[in-house]
Amino acid sequence: MLRLRDSPFVANDDVGLHARRQRYPLPHAALHVTHNPVQRLPLRLRQQYIPPWPQIGLVPRSTARGARFETVAFVGYPENLHPELASENFARRLAALGLHLVIPLPAAWHDFSDIDVVLAVRNFGRTQKHLNKPALKVYNAWLAHVPAVLGFESAYRQEGNPGVDYLEATNADEVFHALKRLAADPEFRLGIVAAGATRIASRSESHLRRLWMDLLENQLLPRYARWSRDVVFRIALRMAGAVYERLLWRRPAWFGESEPESGREEKSHLTRLIHKKDPS
Repeated sequence: MLRLRDSPFVANDDVGLHARRQRYPLPHAALHVTHNPVQRLPLRLRQQYIPPWPQIGLVPRSTARGARFETVAFVGYPENLHPELASENFARRLAALGLHLVIPLPAAWHDFSDIDVVLAVRNFGRTQKHLNKPALKVYNAWLAHVPAVLGFESAYRQEGNPGVDYLEATNADEVFHALKRLAADPEFRLGIVAAGATRIASRSESHLRRLWMDLLENQLLPRYARWSRDVVFRIALRMAGAVYERLLWRRPAWFGESEPESGREEKSHLTRLIHKKDPS
């Protein structure tokens, strides 16, 4: 019997498929699906890389916008926007280029129809590689036919090519100059978009479906079959899970980079950037 369950730590006679967004490895999991090709789990826990599924229902940039280049979108929670990029001073610098920054509401994260460039910089600098983060932001930009200015992250660098299919920035000045270059050179913008479209062609939905079917048919189902008939194998897995659980919770640094959980409170100084689409 294959069933969903809320906790990976409950031992019973069923096999559990635990599917949820998880920051840390689960010691009792038979396999971890990771969305960052360079991420490595501690204790040699079993893992399989599969590219993330693109934004469901994604609406590409409207062709009616033509060569317009005005709207910079931070597609994320407002509190995750770096304070320098949310400042009035940076807004004035953008205005000098004829640009304005908006933050779409979560319900509109799939809609790139009126977005001219995506901004996705979690933090400045090159020290945090975000090994547990996927390349979803750049995938969505490629599919939406929109250029992207992204931070220094391992997944972006592994999947894309900075300066070719997206632009990289590690501080506010680099963000500004990347946007300035895009604003001044329409042909360069088109080149970035075209390179992204070529790159994302290998990440089609049919390709992702094949990867998931291969995982289920050639790894998970055979492992379940062995688990079903082999008592010793079941006991060994439970014992290994118990050992991993003790080791991992005693050694939190093994989880990887420590990143604070962001709250969902809205900061008053970001309210002006939140973009509420006209329901019409």
